[in-house]
Amino acid sequence: QQGPTLKDLGFQWIPEMRREDKWISELVIQVLHTIAVFSLIMPWLSPHAHTMNTYGVRLADKWLNSLCVAHILRFFTYISTTLPGPADHCRLGAREHAMYQPTTLSEILTRETKGDDLNCGDLVFSGHVFQNIILSILVTSNVGRLYEWKWPRRYIPVVMWGLSTAQVPLVISARNHYSVDVVVALYLAPLIWIALEQFYVSKRFERVRRFVIISNPNTPTILGANAMNSSRVGDQEVAVTTGDCDSAI
Repeated sequence: QQGPTLKDLGFQWIPEMRREDKWISELVIQVLHTIAVFSLIMPWLSPHAHTMNTYGVRLADKWLNSLCVAHILRFFTYISTTLPGPADHCRLGAREHAMYQPTTLSEILTRETKGDDLNCGDLVFSGHVFQNIILSILVTSNVGRLYEWKWPRRYIPVVMWGLSTAQVPLVISARNHYSVDVVVALYLAPLIWIALEQFYVSKRFERVRRFVIISNPNTPTILGANAMNSSRVGDQEVAVTTGDCDSAI
């Protein structure tokens, strides 16, 4: 639905870029994803990662788990309140908005995204910023185990965090999102990472999970479905998560 653009501090401080320059914002996330994917396939290219008990599939699983949780939260967030899109094609009087609106339920459920769809509703929170932060955290926290050379250990995290930082004003300047969409993504991404990497593999959560299963032995629960199967490798405990979220991906 078209409507007047909301008041936004980011829009007041950062001028809007021209439509023909908006590819710059997309280029940043593509470069960052390329670096991240190359890092994830390093275990197939160098034996160093395997000697450090680091595997590309396991890292990809962490990435996809984070995206799975985030997009479930994102759907319920932006579907609850419809904000007028800040992009030029979402503003009052823009003809492109009417051209791209689906007209039937079948089109809503089956239309494929081609990359140039002028959608206006999926705002809170910014998926671009969220993915950038998650990938930067993922690679930074494992870069020492992925690369045996000093220069990628030192410079790859710097480049990725630099691109993630640059993405913030670019998304706002391109008017793809409001500032609130970016701010929510900035704090939600590390919180989801901490929850998946620390809380849901902690002994406290394991006690809660076992209590729920014992209390309701015949009732399927999210806690029970995402059981933590732990195996010990040397002195280090490695947690392997299996659950509906993994299979959904």
